[in-house]
Amino acid sequence: MASILFQILIFFGYFVGALVVVRFLPDWTGISPRLAELLAIAMMGLGVLLQILLGKGNLGARLGSLERTTRSLQKRTERLGSELQGIRADQQDADARNERMIKELQVLQTLLKQVVERSGSGEGRTGAGPVPSAADEGSGEARGAPQRGEDGGPRERIFSPEGVDQESLLKIVRGALTENRVDLYLQPIVALPSRRHVHYECFSRVRDEEQRILYPRHFLPVAASTGLMGTVDNLLLFRLIQLVRKLGKRRAGVRFFCNIAEGSVEDEEFFPQFVDYMIANREFSQRLVFEFSQNYFAGVEGETRRLLDMLARAGYRFSLDRVEDLSFSPEELRTRDVGFVKIPVSQLLEGGDEKARELRRHDILPVAEKVEAETEVVELLDRGIPLAQGFLFGEPRLARELSADARS
Repeated sequence: MASILFQILIFFGYFVGALVVVRFLPDWTGISPRLAELLAIAMMGLGVLLQILLGKGNLGARLGSLERTTRSLQKRTERLGSELQGIRADQQDADARNERMIKELQVLQTLLKQVVERSGSGEGRTGAGPVPSAADEGSGEARGAPQRGEDGGPRERIFSPEGVDQESLLKIVRGALTENRVDLYLQPIVALPSRRHVHYECFSRVRDEEQRILYPRHFLPVAASTGLMGTVDNLLLFRLIQLVRKLGKRRAGVRFFCNIAEGSVEDEEFFPQFVDYMIANREFSQRLVFEFSQNYFAGVEGETRRLLDMLARAGYRFSLDRVEDLSFSPEELRTRDVGFVKIPVSQLLEGGDEKARELRRHDILPVAEKVEAETEVVELLDRGIPLAQGFLFGEPRLARELSADARS
């Protein structure tokens, strides 16, 4: 409004000036009135032209300013949109983490309920077949090889079960489960001939109140007879998941072999929850290998087979151990997503090398287990065995030692 009034005043000024020219210029200069009128008209036209030009300049400046303001607002809008997308992505990540946490807590709740319900019930194992190999001592450890420190002495205090009754052992196991004294141990699986640690097998250790280590051969019978062996193995699995999360992208390509207790696989409450949790965390499929005995895996059917197939479709692979019969079909194992078969070194060296070559032709890696002598390594190399496990290459170590090695 103020600008319009200003323009009116200017035009009024030009008009007054034109009147002065018409009225007084002939008297002052002696020119004709007609010429004075023409000069007044020219002066008015020139004034109007100047105002138009000045107006255009002001308009251009204003348009430029408006354009700069528009660009600035556009950049701010884009920045705010990007920040909003980031907030939404963070919220989605938080929601996904919360969902995973809820699923994990649900599974852990089931495990803890198993501890409470089964620890004193005398309930036996729900699954058929022998006690799972996750309870074994490690490749070669069953013969009683102690863990040694750098000075050659025992690395850890070992529990001696002599003179201890079953009820006392059950109390130790129950206390270890409820008081977080079940530890994850890892034994290396090495590549031949380099002997580089490429994978690890997981084992459980239980500590008593005095921090003495109970090997599975100590607590296995009482844990199996009360239905707690599956709970021990399942808690072991979640220790492993925590380790994998800590490792993140470090040690890429390293897989961890973990036996799922046969009783847990047959547990209609636990195993479906477990499968849902694994499928919701597909990133673990590049890290975890689920291990079963040869006899048990061959007999899996029905709902259990369907659940294992769901794990396979999510990218998880299986391994067979405790192989007793080499007449199996590698082609059939491959269709069931078996990626590894562990064969005792004695069997491999007594005619099993042809079966190992057949496995490799079907993209299944044979693993020589219970290797304890250098002469055995030489023969394995002659037969082209790619992977091996045994005390010759390393004993089971606490998982936190692997985490420390990965950080260093």
